[in-house]
Amino acid sequence: MRCRQSQMKCARSGKGDDAMTTFLVISNIVLWVVVILQFLLFFTMTRSVSQFLKRFQINATDTAQNAVLLLGSRAPLFSELDHRGEIVTLNKNEGRATLLLFTLDTCSICQSIIEKLPQLFKDSPDLRVIVVAPEDLGAPVKPIPDGVSMIRSHSIMENYKIQNVPFFVLIDAQGYVADFDHIGNISDLIEVMKFTPLKGGDKHAG
Repeated sequence: MRCRQSQMKCARSGKGDDAMTTFLVISNIVLWVVVILQFLLFFTMTRSVSQFLKRFQINATDTAQNAVLLLGSRAPLFSELDHRGEIVTLNKNEGRATLLLFTLDTCSICQSIIEKLPQLFKDSPDLRVIVVAPEDLGAPVKPIPDGVSMIRSHSIMENYKIQNVPFFVLIDAQGYVADFDHIGNISDLIEVMKFTPLKGGDKHAG
């Protein structure tokens, strides 16, 4: 009788150990599942925040550029020395249209456009053309066509919020932005000059 009771106790003890082992295994599995889910949730949230910040940065950049370069808005004024040592000034009422071409010395497309800028004077002889590039004392001196001024100024590029080159800004005779865009060749500028009114008008953006 005592032996049977002892065997029953051993059997119960064995079942208890098995149940405890099973419980621990299930607990560990549940714990790992929770950890993995938390990691996935953290990764998803981090990615979402990163995408939001990128979109916010892009929108902020676009807003900042459009705040300056709105069609019909006043063009940022400046007064700088050109490559000939002459003062070049953009006033509110210049009296003639001005084309600003923003470039870089390392941009081969920019250099090709600069060489062909005199073609613009055929249909727009009164047009004032100013090439703007950042300061680079180590850059080789490149020939600038007659009738074209070259200004090296980081401040002008910053004021016009230039992000990529070649980029042009066309300013009418009254100092308002008439057009602006990226370009790929001189033909783009010639087309712009044909279809953009440059005498200025009474209606402009505030």
